[in-house]
Amino acid sequence: ARDHQIIDGQQRLATLTLRACVLRNLARETDPEALPFLDAMIRCRTEAGEPPRWRLLMRGAAQRTMAASIQTPGATLIETAADGSRDGITEAESLLLAVRDQFIELLSDRDQSALERIASFIAHECEIAVITSGDVDRAHRTFAVLNNRGRPLNRSDIIYAQLMDDVAGDELSRLQGEWEQLNHQLAGDFDALFS
Repeated sequence: ARDHQIIDGQQRLATLTLRACVLRNLARETDPEALPFLDAMIRCRTEAGEPPRWRLLMRGAAQRTMAASIQTPGATLIETAADGSRDGITEAESLLLAVRDQFIELLSDRDQSALERIASFIAHECEIAVITSGDVDRAHRTFAVLNNRGRPLNRSDIIYAQLMDDVAGDELSRLQGEWEQLNHQLAGDFDALFS
């Protein structure tokens, strides 16, 4: 499997992944073998004994919550406290948990056949277009044209993806944390830093 840095579309992919995880876990409360095709949407195929390799990795601290509270089989069915255990988490982590909880609320009263229909729609009717570019300016122009709805793509988003592309492991986690902290400190002026 080839890895890609997502510059635009991470929110949509995270939403699809969240929904697939919630559907998988709710369906498997009744039938432990239900909806096996969702597993392929959530994680890459690995050899026996290898740790899971998620199809979607979030940036920064959000990945910790995504893996532990969403992507891991059964994780969406384990409640996280609205207070206490959610103290000190980032805004991205809080949003992931809120969306997860919303999907659970909306889907938990559905019967098995309804869960299967929704899962089938996601797996077979939702399409993802991948546009790749090796040139930052061309990527920015392409996404500026395509992204006329939703959160506008900022120059800092493209620079972030390019900077983090060649970093891995602990160094990546450290740099992502510093990036998030700087973004939080500069708030609305963060993109101006790169203009």
